[in-house]
Amino acid sequence: MIGMWRYNSDGVDFYNCSDCAVKNSFFRNFDDCICVKGQIGWDTEKSSNITVENCVVWADWGCSLEIGVDTVADEIEGIVFRDCDCLHNFSRVLSIGEGDRAKIHNVRFENIRVEYTDEDKKAMIQKSDDEFFAPVQAYAPLIHLHIYSGEWSEDTEGGEIYDVIFKDISVYTESEERFPDIKIEGMNKNHLCQNITLENITHNGKKINDFSVNKNEFTKNIKVK
Repeated sequence: MIGMWRYNSDGVDFYNCSDCAVKNSFFRNFDDCICVKGQIGWDTEKSSNITVENCVVWADWGCSLEIGVDTVADEIEGIVFRDCDCLHNFSRVLSIGEGDRAKIHNVRFENIRVEYTDEDKKAMIQKSDDEFFAPVQAYAPLIHLHIYSGEWSEDTEGGEIYDVIFKDISVYTESEERFPDIKIEGMNKNHLCQNITLENITHNGKKINDFSVNKNEFTKNIKVK
């Protein structure tokens, strides 16, 4: 699937779906490639038991493999992203954006290979016809978990993110000195990111133990193995 003709040209979005899979596929999209979401009007149904496996993704603008940011559902759970290659990444690579009320849990990202180039640039949105394009080189965050209320939120209550595993994540960069960000951010003491495991993350084929995790005070039990 190649979708490049406009903004919001997502690849596959699973809205309030259960027992689904996408496998053995290639996606190049100007926005998000593969997402699991929840939408107002359908939110009596949760999103659950969804597998994304053996896919190659190229995100020119949005996220590569994501849950969210529309999460209008009681639960989003039993989600697996496995054995995928992220060739080009712009916004966030492996992402959970909790913008609504869902309890997001029992999620696995495993055996994922992520490539970066030193030509990668930070996202910019043109605000006027005469605005000059002056991009800044930057890597997209490798992992970003975020609970918030913002532009795309429909619910007034916040959600939760817990019991999430990132395992066997291989990162490839041109510069040995550069490594992408890992960010984990809860909303407040009642809406936490917790029980998050990062296991066997490698950089250019080498195991690393000294990468930093940027987290706020609303996180709990973040494990690096």
